[in-house]
Amino acid sequence: MSVVVETSHQLSRLFLVVITDYTVVPALGGNAALQRLRQRLRSRDVRLILDFVPNHVAVDHRWVTEHPDWFVQAEEQQLAEQPQDFFRAPQRPGDNRQRMLAHGRDPQFPGWIDTAQLDYRHPEVWAAMTRVLVAVAGLCDGLRCDMAMLLLSDVFQQTWRACPRQGAPPGEFWAHAMHAVRAAHPELVLVAEAYWGLEGRLVELGFDYADDPLERCAYRSDVDVVPQRAG
Repeated sequence: MSVVVETSHQLSRLFLVVITDYTVVPALGGNAALQRLRQRLRSRDVRLILDFVPNHVAVDHRWVTEHPDWFVQAEEQQLAEQPQDFFRAPQRPGDNRQRMLAHGRDPQFPGWIDTAQLDYRHPEVWAAMTRVLVAVAGLCDGLRCDMAMLLLSDVFQQTWRACPRQGAPPGEFWAHAMHAVRAAHPELVLVAEAYWGLEGRLVELGFDYADDPLERCAYRSDVDVVPQRAG
């Protein structure tokens, strides 16, 4: 779902995408209603593209209590010094440890306070999010992947260098995930939202398109020359 929050860190409103599950709520007819819509669109030669948010989940996502190790961990001092970037996670039954987790964020801005940051240096996160990606891909004809550049290994390591973790999987998550999703859904169209001139890298990793909304330009995987940015 999309929510609007106001924070003390910016005068303007922030539109955040916070995910608790990739299912259509029963009040809107559930996933069956989405598939009926998809068929109606296809009958008119229109395809359905859904949003996929890989970087983070909602702070009340069940993984926060069931799998707290899947999230970027912080120290008490970091929470005290940067309360906009970290939060105290709820304790799960039988676990007396108090965990401080990170909010999802773009490294150039404060944390998105309704989100919890998945840790892509954890191999189980790769496996879990690949399963989610493949499942969501089965509901549609294309996926727009929100802030896809944040998962690039060097970007992720730089963003979370103050919260180190050992044992990061080698390579790029997107290359790993592309293999699985293309095998299951070969006709799927994948679009990456990207900034900082990283669109070309995401296309090389398997996206069909990579779009920078601020620069109003898109990269395509089926052209030899990357288009020039709009002036």
